[in-house]
Amino acid sequence: MIQDLKNNKVKKRGALANQANATKEVVTTLKKFIGNMNKKRHVVAGEALNVSLSDIRSVKTKGKWWLVGASWVGNQADGYGDGAVSDLPAKAAAASTDKKSASDQLLELARKQNMNTDIRRSIFVILMSSEDYVDAFDRLMKLGLKEVQEREIARVLLHCCGQEKVFNPYYVLVAERVCGYKHGFKVTFQYALWDFLRELGEDAGGLGSADARHRAGDQDGDQVPMRRIVNVAKFYGWLMGASAVSLTVLKTLTFTRIQSSAQTFFRVLFAHLFLRIYTLADRRQDAEAIARVFSRATVVPNLAEGIRFFMHYFMRKVEFLTDAQDAKVVTWSIGIARDILKSKAGHLADDYE
Repeated sequence: MIQDLKNNKVKKRGALANQANATKEVVTTLKKFIGNMNKKRHVVAGEALNVSLSDIRSVKTKGKWWLVGASWVGNQADGYGDGAVSDLPAKAAAASTDKKSASDQLLELARKQNMNTDIRRSIFVILMSSEDYVDAFDRLMKLGLKEVQEREIARVLLHCCGQEKVFNPYYVLVAERVCGYKHGFKVTFQYALWDFLRELGEDAGGLGSADARHRAGDQDGDQVPMRRIVNVAKFYGWLMGASAVSLTVLKTLTFTRIQSSAQTFFRVLFAHLFLRIYTLADRRQDAEAIARVFSRATVVPNLAEGIRFFMHYFMRKVEFLTDAQDAKVVTWSIGIARDILKSKAGHLADDYE
């Protein structure tokens, strides 16, 4: 044996055995990591979820959105890539008594969702297996990621939210948590929004690649599923309504010439921004809360003018809101927001009356 080592003649059989043992050890370690994720959970007691009576009454159609996976309802086969994120709950429930099987299914689902790095897979598994958004936040922070690696949290959140057939606010609640924890997440969500707007054919500016900005002029957003447009719009509407992300991230846009897909995106975004403000204000019409959000846009005159222009020409009717009370709240809120923006709307202000 010593002579073999000296002459670099290690037996192939031994080398293959060592390789097999190493592979087995890696798989075992990863499965142990997934299995231990539920341990040592820290929960902040007494935190309000803002769950309304209407949310409880609509559980059968919308699910319990405050719990991960609970808003998946109906036929969820319309996926992105090889499989939808929404395939998970049914699969996981079937394997609830078999931890090994559940772990394998989580890893397989991560692969189908193009989670092609260990960091993305770890984030994805945490989001899919957490009890609620508080649990998810705690476990994400325990990953001990470096600043550059933390950016993947924002992008995986957006990816998962976009693939849901029914919008699940769970992802937004996690996003609000991470934005409140560290300012860097707000910046990442800003760039992620710009990237998405380029997919819709808009020149969102920012620090994206020159090639991406060039391609923006050749796209019209037809390749982006409407489900994803609506989900991402609601995601950012909620973030902006909670002041987790500022309206000033839209300062690079030209609202007077956005394309049809982007028009749909912003109609949904602004509507759910107003509804989020309404919810956080204990479901009452709060002009001051709207002023706090939109006053940030007034520091950029072109942005204030653009938003006011958009609301005047593209949000006169909110027929896409099926709930009469929601439509009433949004219509009232639009009037308040336009008045706030009017002082900074520039020379076109009188044209919108």
